[in-house]
Amino acid sequence: MSNSISFDGNMMIVEPSSVDKFFSFTNKLTIPFNNIVGATVDKGIINTFKGVKRPGLSISGHKWCGVFQLDNHKSFWNVTNGETPLVITLKNEKYDSLILGVNNAKTFESLINNLL
Repeated sequence: MSNSISFDGNMMIVEPSSVDKFFSFTNKLTIPFNNIVGATVDKGIINTFKGVKRPGLSISGHKWCGVFQLDNHKSFWNVTNGETPLVITLKNEKYDSLILGVNNAKTFESLINNLL
């Protein structure tokens, strides 16, 4: 598991695991529910071109951790190959989407979408 997701009031809090905090240059992301468009599990996203890394870590075919920009779309990735990626689409935030490896990705997908 690369991340933990929790909820506090009307905020979603994403915390990368200990080592991933270092490589992603991110300690914690706090996102208001109003800025979440939706969530989906997308196992195929691992095989797509991520864009330019700015900053972060990319071990091709294995681990993506940090900010990636493709055209005008800025995404925060923290997922390892073999994890089920949860894609959270955002609006009015620093990132357009979060691609996260979490335990019980389908459960979080349903939970997030039901909170909106």
